[in-house]
Amino acid sequence: MTTEHFPNELKISPIQGGRWKYRKLLADYQYRMTPEARRITVPAGCITDYASIPRILWPLIPAWGQHGPAAIVHDYLYDRGGRIKIPDPDAPAHSVRNTRKRADKIFLIAMRQLGVGWLKRHVMYRAVRLFGGPAYG
Repeated sequence: MTTEHFPNELKISPIQGGRWKYRKLLADYQYRMTPEARRITVPAGCITDYASIPRILWPLIPAWGQHGPAAIVHDYLYDRGGRIKIPDPDAPAHSVRNTRKRADKIFLIAMRQLGVGWLKRHVMYRAVRLFGGPAYG
């Protein structure tokens, strides 16, 4: 599935011999917050666990779902930490240094653009704001 914000197909594969929850991107995957925003390109070879949700909570919010593409971009932004420039969530035509707060805000925006319901996206956003710190950078 492609959208104006996620213009190319997601090509992903389980990691052979690896832990069950990790996937590897087989091709670059792009996200554009707005038409004038710089694209965020998640490069082929990046590893994702989709949304880092404890398995016990999957009946309520699964690791993969409508929010999946946003989770992949979020994983990439967390992995790269402050080493990259990204579109400013408050002024997408401008690029700024990546921060954890900006990465989380992009996650929230992307979930809204994907049609994730208000309650679910805000629960997921609050969870990364509260518990995501150790994974950043």
